Amino acid sequence: MGASTLLIWMGATSAQEKAYLEQWRKRRLAEERHEGEYLEQLERDAEEEQRETEEASQAQPAVA
Repeated sequence: MGASTLLIWMGATSAQEKAYLEQWRKRRLAEERHEGEYLEQLERDAEEEQRETEEASQAQPAVA
């Protein structure tokens, strides 16, 4: 937070502060939700890759 932002923030009313914090909370929740969805997709991709690797190794004939 820059000095000018701090001075403006110090002059904020309770309603303005509450509105700002609510807006921040909503934005942060959306970011966390997006991050969670991304991590779930990475996990699904890793599971699929593992399954494909296992299927490929089972499909190859055993070497005697």
